[in-house]
Amino acid sequence: DKENSQSSQEVFDFIKAIDILLELLLKRDERPWYWNDTLFSFFTDGKEYYKTVDFIKCFCIKAIKERMNCVELDEINDDNRIIFIDRLLNSMQNGDWSMEDVLSETQTFLFAGYDTVATALSWCLFMLGSNLEIQEKVFQEVKRVNELNLPIHQLVKNLRYMECAIKETLRIHPSAPLIS
Repeated sequence: DKENSQSSQEVFDFIKAIDILLELLLKRDERPWYWNDTLFSFFTDGKEYYKTVDFIKCFCIKAIKERMNCVELDEINDDNRIIFIDRLLNSMQNGDWSMEDVLSETQTFLFAGYDTVATALSWCLFMLGSNLEIQEKVFQEVKRVNELNLPIHQLVKNLRYMECAIKETLRIHPSAPLIS
């Protein structure tokens, strides 16, 4: 239902909020007078920080509730195909986790995913810019596949050369180098 689903504008605002939050966290780390939570809350940056944290929390709560409304967890049988948020919701339904636990994990997952995707995308663009032949092959593939006029999820499946370029970038510049 359109009224309840998160719009593109809300997603854009969420991404913008993450950027603002990262900037404010860096400022807070650089300024010892910002380290005390009570004192920080009186500064303009502190007020913006807490307002941004509240927005992110509300965004995540809305996403969780939308997912809860979309999926009947009892109908999910294949544990290998269940998505992350469904696992969290299943744990909540079983009484293992509270809504606050699910919210915390969702925020962590979204925040971490945002940062690693941004890093990987930056490296991928750098690598493509440094390898013009590969960049041209990726461009020609995207151009060819785009002419198929398929839905986006099907278009992406046809971008095999781009997938290889992205995987090679991640091999050379992993988003989580200590793990890989």
